[in-house]
Amino acid sequence: MKTPKTPDGKIVTRYLDLMVEIKQRIAIIDSVIDRSEKGGNYLPPRATYEVLYLQLRYICELIALGSLLMHEDIPATRSATMMKTYAADHIMTMLHKLKPDFYPTPIAGAQTRKLSVLPGETQPRKHHHITPLKEGYLGRDDLKRLYAKTGEVLHQGTLKTLLSGQKREIDFTAITDWRDKIIALLKEHIISIGDGDVKVIVQMRPLGERAEATTSIAAPAGFRVPGID
Repeated sequence: MKTPKTPDGKIVTRYLDLMVEIKQRIAIIDSVIDRSEKGGNYLPPRATYEVLYLQLRYICELIALGSLLMHEDIPATRSATMMKTYAADHIMTMLHKLKPDFYPTPIAGAQTRKLSVLPGETQPRKHHHITPLKEGYLGRDDLKRLYAKTGEVLHQGTLKTLLSGQKREIDFTAITDWRDKIIALLKEHIISIGDGDVKVIVQMRPLGERAEATTSIAAPAGFRVPGID
């Protein structure tokens, strides 16, 4: 029996580094909003708005790059074009063509149970009972919309928009909503590798703690986990 290939440990470690950076950028968002609400922010509202959307833009790019990083088993993810691409929306589109289920899947929790040693193997596997989230998280299309919105906020616009006299909106509530969706996506999520036989389960952990990852390998077809239908 052939064991599915698990992701390289260095790749997983680098992915966890990206998750730590996302946590740090979420902390910046929380800090800026908190200071603004308490009247301790020295920046004008527009500049504050731009600082917050800059963090959201970086987070979109970190999620996209993390997805690209983890799917090293797909040769096209290491093509010259992909290696030079940084735009989150372009990465999302290209990855979806290569592997429709590339995007992180948020879960409500994973229950772990150790199995007996399977035929042809020397170490017992662990069974992870996973419950996916159904709503309230940043989906793939949501990320693309958010990335487009960050571009609108962080660029001055065109001469046409300038001459129109249209005022640029400032909506801090929307930022909080985006933040909450990002946390729901990443707090605990899985990434399916290959044909889905290998899943990397990622737990973000509180700020200041290292994100953790566990690799789950599917049992052979027809194998029944004791106590689970």
